[in-house]
Amino acid sequence: VAVQNHTSFGFIPMWGSIGFALTSLVAGQILSGKIDHLYFVFLFYACAALIVCLFTVDVKSVKTPVTIIDAIKLVKNRNLLGFLLVIVFISIAHRTNDNYLSLYVTELGGNESLIGWAWFIAVAAEAAVFATNGLWFRRFHPLTFIIFSGVLYTIRWIVLGSISSPSMILALQFLHGINFGLFYL
Repeated sequence: VAVQNHTSFGFIPMWGSIGFALTSLVAGQILSGKIDHLYFVFLFYACAALIVCLFTVDVKSVKTPVTIIDAIKLVKNRNLLGFLLVIVFISIAHRTNDNYLSLYVTELGGNESLIGWAWFIAVAAEAAVFATNGLWFRRFHPLTFIIFSGVLYTIRWIVLGSISSPSMILALQFLHGINFGLFYL
């Protein structure tokens, strides 16, 4: 899609990140107000997603379908399998943050508003990485970014495990956004 529209790939996920960042900030503020009918928030977002999906079109640039023989060829590629194994480990660390961030913030004494800010900071940093990818991405091999991202994830998790204040999570969420942006690109 990026090639067809003559744009940088990073600009496509950047807009998703900006929407997610703003939604996180607003949702954190709404939820900190102890909303009684949370299902209205979910219903609103479900309807908005349905409306967007109704106007989404599929990319028609693939001319030959993928077959089972193509899948078997991929499984026999040991370099690819090693690469995918590394990606699985990094993805597990990333999704662990997504699943348990709110629990960790509240365990350290933070509230829903702080959770919203934490997500906003992470996704805003991620959007900045996506927006600027054209400036630096062509200079390095993609594996360089995956390795650098993996190292940063490791450092971030070590620091995250040793903090005692929920506000310190905000600074680490900035690093989380940079990590994911590099990893995704």
